[in-house]
Amino acid sequence: LSGGVYLGGTGAANKLEDYEEGTFTPIVKGMTSDGTATYAYQVGEYTKVGRHVTVQVYINWTSGTGTGALQISGLPFSSLSGSGRYNSPSYGEVNNIPYTAGRTLGGLLAANTTILNVTQSAPSAAPLVVPYVSGGYMLFNLTYIAA
Repeated sequence: LSGGVYLGGTGAANKLEDYEEGTFTPIVKGMTSDGTATYAYQVGEYTKVGRHVTVQVYINWTSGTGTGALQISGLPFSSLSGSGRYNSPSYGEVNNIPYTAGRTLGGLLAANTTILNVTQSAPSAAPLVVPYVSGGYMLFNLTYIAA
């Protein structure tokens, strides 16, 4: 869209100036120590329309040395900074991800970052991090606003 295109009218609010599709390489890491991992699959695809980014990630690691909380890094664009701008993934499938029974697996893409913190939550309880695990897999989608 070298000059943009107008959708549904010719006003400035109707002008689409950016559309992009691509791939990226998601990486599993620990918050305390990144570590290294051996992967069976590292698939990341994205669509960016304006500043809205949607990613689909399938990551399967068979060994790893990270420590601390589980994180997924390498997202294609930094998230927009500002108060109240937190984004959470929608999981399709996970295996060997250690979260507590009765809690829901979630995540937090904080402002101005490309790193998803994998979290777990329960009603009326503070969210907790999910500890790094040396092997597992997850498939998720995440939509966020790019910086």
